[in-house]
Amino acid sequence: MESAENDSHSSILYAFWPDAELPLFEEARCRLEGWATQSGEGHENGAFWSQYFTIPEHPVPIHVWAGPRGEDLLFPSFKEVRWAVEEERQKAENAQWLLGIETHLNPIDPLQSYHLQLGFCMALCPNSPAIYDACSHTLRSGSEIERLTSSSVPPRTNELFSIHVVVGSDNDGAKNCWLHSHGLNRARAPEIDLLEVPETLCNAGYHLINGVAELLIGSDLPDAGEAFPVGHDLKISWKPWQDVLKARDSSLGGLGDRRGIANDHGGYRYVLLDAPENKESTPEGDPSEEGESAEKNATNEKPPSWQSPLATLEELGESSGVLFISRRETERMARLAKERWAIFGMLFARHKDDEVEDWRFLAKLGYQVEDGDSSEREHLWFEIKEIAPGRLKGLLLNEPVYISRIKEGDEGWHDLELLTDWNIVSNLGAFNPETADYLWDAARPGEELPS
Repeated sequence: MESAENDSHSSILYAFWPDAELPLFEEARCRLEGWATQSGEGHENGAFWSQYFTIPEHPVPIHVWAGPRGEDLLFPSFKEVRWAVEEERQKAENAQWLLGIETHLNPIDPLQSYHLQLGFCMALCPNSPAIYDACSHTLRSGSEIERLTSSSVPPRTNELFSIHVVVGSDNDGAKNCWLHSHGLNRARAPEIDLLEVPETLCNAGYHLINGVAELLIGSDLPDAGEAFPVGHDLKISWKPWQDVLKARDSSLGGLGDRRGIANDHGGYRYVLLDAPENKESTPEGDPSEEGESAEKNATNEKPPSWQSPLATLEELGESSGVLFISRRETERMARLAKERWAIFGMLFARHKDDEVEDWRFLAKLGYQVEDGDSSEREHLWFEIKEIAPGRLKGLLLNEPVYISRIKEGDEGWHDLELLTDWNIVSNLGAFNPETADYLWDAARPGEELPS
């Protein structure tokens, strides 16, 4: 296994200051009293003040500074942000000052570190209308940050990074996509690229990058060029972008897209490739094939040393491919599902018999596999029919692979301790424990969330 590069990249957030007056250091210090300890003076070009703080759960110093908003930060469109109310958006657009919050995440558990950093932001500036994540180039509303930090469970991996999609055309006019991540370096993981993805498989590419990142955050990284599994019967490989893009200057995502102001598309970054054993080798002694290969290289097309994982993307696109979920993520999802079960229960009680709107309530339960380790679980989806204290009654929706005592279509009572995830499908869309509070706001406007 290869280790991550030493350049871990700091995690930088900017909190929009809601008031017209400059945020004073004394005001920040008072807000953090009892939460964080001042540990030294910092330095930041153009800042009015700069200080370091520490908190017990995160011994790495947190650098805080105040300065003008300026024009040097390229914020995403304010229209793409989910604002709680119009006033929140207006305050964010009119903000004149920013508070910078910079630290290094714990590489063993970067999601927990990131959760603490977001919580630090809310303690420092509880009325901030927006937080800009400079690593993932993501702008979030203050109300969304409040939702993320109100839970004791850290956010899912995809909150740590973003995926940008660039669409281009080849010589035949076919649409191809270049997908690439921003934000993973701060977790001491490589950023991830996919090249030459047909536009029809762009959504599958998005899910593949998300799945690979989730599997590898906080884990040992596979060796470059070697196959590694990402799902059931799904294997891919990867290589540093420099090895893949030799002599590829003008193509989409090539060397020309990684110079100058686009240099954040370089650095510690890997390209996802097909697994070596999935590639069709050229028959020995076939001069026509060798000549064709040489001609392709001469015209700056895809060299024979790499191939995008198109077969894997096609399986994911057809919903026949299933990506693995790490044990860490399974445990995180289960904690959140139980923590927010009250939302599920209240909405189930009020909408399960709704004759006008068609609501479906689904829960995933983890059962110990037969003839396996005590920690191995098969996760099965049930459509919920009844709920009682500490248990639920559900109809099994899929056929178990490793459990013989229950079958698809069986209906019965199950212990709530087995809960690992849930989903509510309504006329408003599909919602899970991560997003169910949005459904609550839409379905029960003005009502407080159940605790």
